[in-house]
Amino acid sequence: MNVLNQPVLCLNCLWQAVSNKTVKEALIAMLGGVDGCKPPAMAIDQEFSVDSDGNVNWNDMIYANPVSWEVWKTLPIRSYDLEVHSCHMTIRCPRVLVQPNFAKMPTVTPRPTKDAIRKRDGGKCQYTGVALSWAESNIDHVVPRAQGGKNTFENMVLSSKKINTLKADKRPEQVGLKLLRKPLAPKPMPLMSTFTVAQHPCWIPFLPAVKEVRAIST
Repeated sequence: MNVLNQPVLCLNCLWQAVSNKTVKEALIAMLGGVDGCKPPAMAIDQEFSVDSDGNVNWNDMIYANPVSWEVWKTLPIRSYDLEVHSCHMTIRCPRVLVQPNFAKMPTVTPRPTKDAIRKRDGGKCQYTGVALSWAESNIDHVVPRAQGGKNTFENMVLSSKKINTLKADKRPEQVGLKLLRKPLAPKPMPLMSTFTVAQHPCWIPFLPAVKEVRAIST
């Protein structure tokens, strides 16, 4: 395992998740970037409870303190830490990084996939209002592609396969259909809401939308 390539969660100054870095990139950021001129990032020193058998309770975070490079390089290496070695020292690998001078929250706009359109439309056919299973549903282009319709949220709706076949390459009004509501594009979402998988259990306190922990070996 290449320790320097292990993932590090990056937070803005409000402690909101904004990106990932590698351990190597995180250490460079703590030193002020490649040229040493950027405001330095700080690593989060997290402490978790450990039982008598040495098992870490990742759900019991005792504290989380942001520390500078000068402090970080002096921290002890614990049983559940990864470590990186240089010619002169052994350093604990950061797992979570905070950027105290970065206040923005990047946003993302969902792509118009079947999943996204199904979620927007509540799993119901937008011509009949009938709830559809995944197998019963199709994505319909309101203005057919044959007539110049685009692959956008505003031109795509969930429909039953029967309706989709009936409509074919015609517009709704040409076959006596009417949309129940105008299809709209969803608003941009905070990037933090897309972090649904934690690549290390110590990330969980900073990821409110996490649904899965895909832990890496420590």
